[in-house]
Amino acid sequence: MSGKNLVILTNHFPYGSGETFLESEVPWLVQSFSKVVVITKAPAVTASRFVAPNFFISHINLKSSLAEKIFSLWLFVTRINTSFSCLLNELSYLRSKNKSIRSGMVSTMLHDLLKALLTSKHIEDEIKKHQLTGTVVLYSYWFNASALATTLAKVNKTNIQRVTRVHGGDLYQDLHPHSYLSFRQVTAAGLDRIYPTSNLGAQVLQEILDTSLHSKIEVTRLGTRPPNRLPVKNQVDELVVVSCSSMKEIKRLHLIIESIALTGLPIRWIHFGDGPLREQLQALAEKKLTGYRYEWKGAVTNQALYDFYEHQYVDLFLNTSFSEGIPVSIMETQSFGIPCVATNVGGNAEIISDRVGMLVSQVGNPVEIAEAIVHLLTLSPNEKEKMRSLARQNWDDHYNSSKNYATFSAKLLNL
Repeated sequence: MSGKNLVILTNHFPYGSGETFLESEVPWLVQSFSKVVVITKAPAVTASRFVAPNFFISHINLKSSLAEKIFSLWLFVTRINTSFSCLLNELSYLRSKNKSIRSGMVSTMLHDLLKALLTSKHIEDEIKKHQLTGTVVLYSYWFNASALATTLAKVNKTNIQRVTRVHGGDLYQDLHPHSYLSFRQVTAAGLDRIYPTSNLGAQVLQEILDTSLHSKIEVTRLGTRPPNRLPVKNQVDELVVVSCSSMKEIKRLHLIIESIALTGLPIRWIHFGDGPLREQLQALAEKKLTGYRYEWKGAVTNQALYDFYEHQYVDLFLNTSFSEGIPVSIMETQSFGIPCVATNVGGNAEIISDRVGMLVSQVGNPVEIAEAIVHLLTLSPNEKEKMRSLARQNWDDHYNSSKNYATFSAKLLNL
């Protein structure tokens, strides 16, 4: 363990079921740093998913109270030079990209800046509270207002280093209103390192950031823990197909329902995850999947998901998203040797090839997806076993948490 300390900014972890990938990463970080402080936006409505003697948790309210809004405005005024510098640099950057500046973008800009100022003050307070002296690494898990906050935080007699990971929703601007994510260039300029989780993420960053900042970009992949056991296929003719995602529009789960309905195979479909489209999807399944078995498992813990995979042989995993980074759900299934059919979006092509599954077009054609499902589920036993072995090998080579997070922890220590 080094003399360095670490502050991590998250949306959910260590509460609830979000950001499950951090469950595999944090154990490596607490071994490497003297103290690890997580600042999360999630309320403590469940027990912490991680506990350690040198691991501490602090909260920022996701919905600011009136007092906090007034305080953030006070911070804006008292740090007026910094505030105006951020805004002017952002406006200059947008003009350099020939981007029309709309009122909705300005509103987002101001909202994110106020949130960043409030978060930066929280960071400063936590550093003082936990007496984090010497070198402190500020690590934002997302390239958003939290990452901007790390660049605004200042503490006397403390050497602060600032880094962020970059995934998908915090990178692809066309997924957001006005195709706008605030303070890309401003935030990147204040960071020491920027860690996209995919090669495609690095390419996108290089396209939107000035060339002077490209040296800060380094791909560092996420990873998942190895299974305790691999289940054995029983003799039942039933073919088990699994999907795991939130029930949101971007995940396009209706395509899974429509595709399975076209296969004519004895498929049992199991979905993990919940969300606003649950009732709509259940109604569609009742209409389309007559004669098929299907189950809604809802939102579960990462441990419960692993328990399922360790005891239930799964023939195929499906991902029909409109946009992705590199899905952790696919990493997890590959660790169990499960082939995958997925849309060719985001970084999916970096984790799936015809050796370990099939990519289908981004358009999301149910006929095309159904054909891919049928092809993989009707391979010969030898072909299936070869593909399962290659899927597991791909995970071990590129997405094994024991390798990836040990390497990432070392990078943070050696900044």
